[in-house]
Amino acid sequence: MRFSSKILLFGEYLVLHNSDALLIPLSRYSGELDFINTLDVENGNAHSNRIIVDFYNYLIKEYRPENLTGWFDLTQLKHDADSGLYFNSDIPVGYGVGSSGALIAALFDKYNKFPFGHWENDLIRLKKKLSLLESYFHGKSSGLDPMLSYLNSAIFLQNDKIIPDKDHYADFNPFLIDTKKSRSTGDLVNLFHEKCLSTTYFNIVQAKLIKSNNQCIHFLRKGDKERFFKSLKELSTLQLEYFREMILTEYESIWMRGLDSEKFYLKLCGAGGGGYLLGFAFDKKTLQLLQSEYNQEIIEI
Repeated sequence: MRFSSKILLFGEYLVLHNSDALLIPLSRYSGELDFINTLDVENGNAHSNRIIVDFYNYLIKEYRPENLTGWFDLTQLKHDADSGLYFNSDIPVGYGVGSSGALIAALFDKYNKFPFGHWENDLIRLKKKLSLLESYFHGKSSGLDPMLSYLNSAIFLQNDKIIPDKDHYADFNPFLIDTKKSRSTGDLVNLFHEKCLSTTYFNIVQAKLIKSNNQCIHFLRKGDKERFFKSLKELSTLQLEYFREMILTEYESIWMRGLDSEKFYLKLCGAGGGGYLLGFAFDKKTLQLLQSEYNQEIIEI
């Protein structure tokens, strides 16, 4: 069974402080568990296998096994990891499209001890279990990325309430820009937590960034294009100011062009720092403009 990548349309970083969040599947990329015959150190599959071995060791070290074995089959995971289990995936790593989330979803699907319907009826509990597992990659994880891959459904999160959503946002012309540079999500998340130790910065996150983020989601889901783009411009401006370290310097100019032209707006895609940038355009002509005049590789979502 293959598990898709994802796009976090809104909620990056802020969801760690109880903002709303909206995620959609990105079927362009996916992955599935498989076995390899030999662990050639030059083989990318062997590297994937080592990640799964390290993942198992992390669970044993960080959590009491008796707290996991009631719902997660550690014994079988260890056996399969030693037998060459790996994640056969074309999802770009370090790009903000959920490569680790898809892997965790695949492992959870194979080694959790309950059928799919069991978790579908208790999404909050599912999110907590997946958050625990994905902490191997990101330290503190919301659990949303692997949840989306596991459910293969758009997700709207509000006040800890998880609502399966429909991906019906094509009219807002969402797109990705490939920066062609991967990054470490964990390092950037740690940076965000450090910045939030400042009372001033934390208050800005609460009063400005989360408010703007939630408004974008509200107007997007409502289909209110005018107020959505007005809110998105505000969020894009705020991210450029307060998430500056997460935006590659060479992309600040095109970020500003979007704000100045009011034809498109950019925002972070996941942790930022490379990978993809996420944008929304007023019309299809603007996407063509980005490709020709601005010489950007555009991926329409």
